[in-house]
Amino acid sequence: MPTAQTSLECLIFAASGWIAGRLNRTAPLATALAFAGTLCLYGVSGTLPVDVPWLFRLTLDALRDSRYLDSLATTASVNLLLFGCLIAGGWLSRPRTPSIGMGLLENRRA
Repeated sequence: MPTAQTSLECLIFAASGWIAGRLNRTAPLATALAFAGTLCLYGVSGTLPVDVPWLFRLTLDALRDSRYLDSLATTASVNLLLFGCLIAGGWLSRPRTPSIGMGLLENRRA
């Protein structure tokens, strides 16, 4: 069940990054990065699966006591995975570059 929940959260974060990128078509990746930055500021672990302030507190606890290292590794990997999905969604929303053809149709006369 936790794997299914994490997979769903990855899809949600990728869709959020894609939507954020679509809102600003000139710089979609920068918009997704700005959106990711705003998520880092809030520590609402009840509603968001990412909680960067908690990650910092957990890092300090892990430096003092090695019992927290497993929890730190799990929390950091989930945060990295979700932020990676958000950035990937923003990257996928960028406008497509026009494909360069071989010039076969341009030389054809009608």
